Parts: sequence; structure tokens; C-alpha cells
Amino acid sequence: MGIEEKKSIIHRKAKGGRDEFDARVMSPVKALRLALAKVADKMFGLAVTVTTVEQVKLPHKAVQAEVGNDGLLLLLDGAAGARGAAKVDTQFLTALIEVQTTGTVRRSAGDARPVTRTDAAIVAPLLDAVMRRYDAQLTEADPKHVEENYRFGDMIEEARLLSLALEAPDYDLYRLTLDVEDGAKTGILKLLLPHRKVVPAKEIKSNLHRDGAVCLEKSALEAQVAMDAVLSRIRLPLKEICEFAPGMLLPLDAECLAKARLVASGGHVVARVRMGQMNGMRAVRFIAPASTDKSKPPEKPDEKHPQLSKDSGMAPIPALQDDVLEGLAQPVPDLQMAEDASADLSKDAPPLEMVPAIGKAASDDPEADASDELSTADLMLAAAALQNHSEDA
Repeated sequence: MGIEEKKSIIHRKAKGGRDEFDARVMSPVKALRLALAKVADKMFGLAVTVTTVEQVKLPHKAVQAEVGNDGLLLLLDGAAGARGAAKVDTQFLTALIEVQTTGTVRRSAGDARPVTRTDAAIVAPLLDAVMRRYDAQLTEADPKHVEENYRFGDMIEEARLLSLALEAPDYDLYRLTLDVEDGAKTGILKLLLPHRKVVPAKEIKSNLHRDGAVCLEKSALEAQVAMDAVLSRIRLPLKEICEFAPGMLLPLDAECLAKARLVASGGHVVARVRMGQMNGMRAVRFIAPASTDKSKPPEKPDEKHPQLSKDSGMAPIPALQDDVLEGLAQPVPDLQMAEDASADLSKDAPPLEMVPAIGKAASDDPEADASDELSTADLMLAAAALQNHSEDA
């Protein structure tokens, strides 16, 4: 066996594999062939077999010569103003008229005659159904297929006018040879659709990656974010919190409206804002982003005594430390809430200058506000106040 013979056998096997693969792939040619056969059978019970399909790329200047002036010329309207064309020759047109008027197709050639708009009205439903099924089959095979949605638009009387109505620079010409009712008639259907560029697989993958990144960015930027305007932070015993009731007043800093903060989920401070109103609704005015807030970070707590700082330069008081911490954990006497923030408290309460006030407005430091630790100075003042109280007793 010679080398050429071996190559010939291999080529035949490879060609058989390609033909089998092509038979499984839904191409535009296959979609048109199946669509025409199935639609003709479903609508009219007409047996139409597409014996050959030719597909060529046709420049616009060759359209007039290709379609000619014989047969029925139809203009197709597509999506986004796109336009195509169809030509039905005399034999196929005669077969469609006969099956719809007499129910059968005569085994003789149809006579050439001038076409009318009645002929166009007879062909239009079939053409619309074929184009719908054509799009549906391509979309089913490839979900990324963009449907062209071509439909019957108008009848054109001559090829010159059809050429003027078409605007695309290039067209895909599909020339279908049709066998009607087992050889009763043999017709030709020509379809002209704007040329569709075949995008390489690498470019498609690149476009999908870029589109995915754009979609992700768009979704992130359009995501809903819930933020709260925090006027102030106060500390209260759990007992008083459980006694909250409508109409109860809480002491806040007089300047809290100007020191509000916009807080996102997780306690993240977004910006410093000022509370106000706009069009009868509560609103905030941005003063500065949170990054411009130069507040001092909280001190690192002592490992043994978390409430006392190592760097404060003040030693703990062993005799009073446990008592102080225990005394601070005791329930605080109920406070009388008044409309005037400067109203007098109970006479038995220690002076405000010595003990931090219950419900005292938080500092301007958002990080310090978020912490429940007492500063060293507060503890020392509290210790001194409790020591004086015990001595008086």
C-alpha cells in the first residue's frame, strides 16, 4: 500500500468524522433547512424537502444581479432596523397557492406570470413562521445567539428598488433548492440576511471575562447599603434601659447634631455629618470623611487590671481597687429625667465634678465611644469620691 493511498484512507475517515460532527451542530444552514420543512408540514401539510443549501457572502453591489426581476421579491424587517430580503421563484409560489386553494400540488410546472400583493399575502405567514423557528433553533443550540427576528415587511416590485432598500455592506445569501411533494414541483427560495461576523473563540472568552468584570463592578456599585446617623453614644445601667418608655427623655450633648456620624454595618464610621432636614424629611450634611478624623486611639489596657492603663504613670490603689470596681458594678439610683439637661439630681448623689455622670454624652472620639472601658482618671475620681463617702459615714 503506497503512501498516497494511506493518506487517502485517513482523509476519508477524517472527513467522515467531520461530517458526523457537523450533523450534530446547529448551523444557520441546518436551522433554515429544518425550519422550512417543519413549518410547511405543520401549516399546510406540504411535504417540502430541502435538497441543497448554498451559503455565500454577497457584497451589496451584487444584490440586484443576484435576485433578478422574476419571481416574488419580499423585504424583511429585522431587529434594530436591520433589513433582509427573500425571493420566491414561480414554481414554489405556485405550489404554495395550489396547496392553499385546492389542497394538492399538481405535477406540472407553473406558468410564469406577474406577481401581485395577493401572492405576497399568501407567502408571508409561511416566511414569518420559518424565520421564527430559525431563530428558536439557533437559540436552543446556543443560548448566546442574538435573535434577528426577521419578519415580512413589504413586497418589492423590482430588483433595483430592493437593492436601494437594503443598506448593509455585505449579505449572507442562502440559496435553497426545494423538492415539493416528491417531485411534483422543484422551486428555489433565496434569503438575503446581513452578514454576521464569526467571532473567534478566544475573542468570545475575552469578551465574556470583560463583561463579567463589568457586571461585577456594576453590581457592587449598585448594591444597597444601610447606614445609620448616630447622634451620640451614652452608657446606662441595664435596669434603666429596661424601664424605657414612650416620652422618656435622655440627656444628650447640646452639640450632638453637629457631631453626628454616619455608621455602616459592623460599626464602621463612614463620615462625620450634621443632622438637619430637607423637604420636610430628616437629612444629613457631609462634613468630612472618617479618614480625616484625627481622634486619638484608645489606650492599651493593663493585662491584670483592664480598666487601668500601664502608661498612665499612676499606680493602682490596692486597698480601694476591688471596692471601686465592685461599687461601680452596683445598680445606680434612678435618675429623674427632666426637660432641662442641667436639672439638679438627688442630694445624696456625689458631685458631678468628681464622678462621671450617668448617661454622660460620649466623647468626640468614635473609637473611644465604641469601647466600654473607663479611663484611669474616671476610676481615680470615683475611688476618691467613694473614699470620702466612707469616711463621712
